[in-house]
Amino acid sequence: MKTFENIEINGTNCDLYLSEESYEHELGKNFRRSGQRINEIYKSNPEIFYKIYGSVERGIEDFKKQDLKRVANNLMIELLDWSSGVSFETLEKVLEERKSNRIAILNAHGGTIREEWCYSDNKKYRTINSWIIGQTNKRYGSLLLVCCNKNNNIPEVIDTPLFFAKGRIGFLSKYEAVLMNTK
Repeated sequence: MKTFENIEINGTNCDLYLSEESYEHELGKNFRRSGQRINEIYKSNPEIFYKIYGSVERGIEDFKKQDLKRVANNLMIELLDWSSGVSFETLEKVLEERKSNRIAILNAHGGTIREEWCYSDNKKYRTINSWIIGQTNKRYGSLLLVCCNKNNNIPEVIDTPLFFAKGRIGFLSKYEAVLMNTK
């Protein structure tokens, strides 16, 4: 599991949890290309490059931050905008009610094993409930699960509102985003 903390998206602090497979699909290739892209920009105009970034290392880090923001934002759109059910406005209301601007997003392949909703991380299966429980002391305003849930499993609820999908998540899939409030 790769964890990226404090990604700021429109005033919301997002911690992003990507399975190894999701990381490779969403970011791995881009991160490896960041150095190449920065070198191309540097070679085209070193003077302006140093005015903007200060150093090659800072330029690479800036590119990585932009990629992380893009991925976190796209995952929120995928869960909340492409589905029926809840929306960004619902998330904003939940965060406002909880007086929080922190969320956590889990993105991994999801499935059901022995009637329990699980996610895959580096070809090892873990339960969704174990991930949720692992977040309890981190004081998030909400948790977002961007994992397929074709059997429409219902996770155990903790003290944090939880957004998740019923169905297979994806661009051409039909699914419903659901909000489970706290106990």
